[in-house]
This record gives sequence, structure tokens and C-alpha cells, in this order.
Amino acid sequence: MNEIFYAYESVKLPYCTTFPTWRTYFDFPSSWITPLLTAAMVMIFVFTRRRDGELIASLHRVHAEELDSRRQRVEAELNAMHSRVDPDRLIQTLRTVRSRYETKLEEGEAMLDELISDLRTAARAPAAAAD
Repeated sequence: MNEIFYAYESVKLPYCTTFPTWRTYFDFPSSWITPLLTAAMVMIFVFTRRRDGELIASLHRVHAEELDSRRQRVEAELNAMHSRVDPDRLIQTLRTVRSRYETKLEEGEAMLDELISDLRTAARAPAAAAD
């Protein structure tokens, strides 16, 4: 309780007092610098983790929006292609190709090649041309 500490080699100060004074903080800086530095490092860690979490959440949100827009674009392209190709005509053509394959192989292959080129043309055609 009555210990005397040597501060700065020439100053002798009592460290354990009932209530520390402001002079105690100046004479013994290790009593407040170490906790302050520890708290600062912990706060830097906490704020960095919080910022990283917010960045990750925003990246996930942007990625989800990108996937959603890509899905919408693909659906629009499929709808446009579906509007350019008549499903009943396509089924009838496929049945005709099958019957041609059963009778004459060369005619079936020629008709299938023609169907493929028609479908490719329909896929490349703009949606306004279908109207």
C-alpha cells in the first residue's frame, strides 16, 4: 500500500492511492496506454469485420440481381423464339421427317437439314420480323 515507484529515474511517486489523481495518469502512462491500444486494436478488428460483412452482402445481392437479369433475358429470348416457331407446324414437320427416314434415308436427311436451317434462321431473326 505504501509502495514507492521510481518514475523516470529521479521522480518517486506513490502508485497505490485511494483515488488516483490526474497526475497518476501522466506519471504512469502504462496504466492507460496499454488498455487504450488494446481497445483500439479490438475496435479496428470489429469495424473491419463489419465492413467486410457489408461488402460481402452487397456482392451477393449484386450477383443475385445479375442472375435474375440473365434469367429474364433468356426467358425473353425463348419467348421470342417460341413466337417465331409454330409448335404445331414443327411437330408435323418432325413426323414427316420420321416417315421420310423410314422410306428413303436421303430424303429424310435432306428434309432434316432443311428443318435445321429454318430453325436457325428463326432463332436469328429479330422479334419484330415475326409480327
